[in-house]
Amino acid sequence: MKDVYTIKNYRTLRSDYGDSREDGYSVTIYRNEKRLGTYTLPANGGIAIARTIPTEEWKCLVKHACTAVKEEAGNDIDAGLIVGMFIEPLIEEYEQVKQMRRWCKRSTLFTIKGDKE
Repeated sequence: MKDVYTIKNYRTLRSDYGDSREDGYSVTIYRNEKRLGTYTLPANGGIAIARTIPTEEWKCLVKHACTAVKEEAGNDIDAGLIVGMFIEPLIEEYEQVKQMRRWCKRSTLFTIKGDKE
């Protein structure tokens, strides 16, 4: 069975350093609908933190992320950075779905008999 990774509970984090434009995030990672743990990239430029992810699950996630981003990544990249590169598209997808839900709540779309579109 192919592993499917998803994220939930996406939160942006802002830096406390005034004009700094760096943003961080925190997400909960799921594999096949089973919660693995949280992955946090702090807004202060620190290292990424993987909380409550068991070692075996982390190794599996890193291996999956390496195969997913191997075209973009070199051999000397840190495992946390590779996982971050893997998670970013998941975050973009999550935000798109969230935006679509927001738009659908605001308006009702329907077609009338005889419409060509």
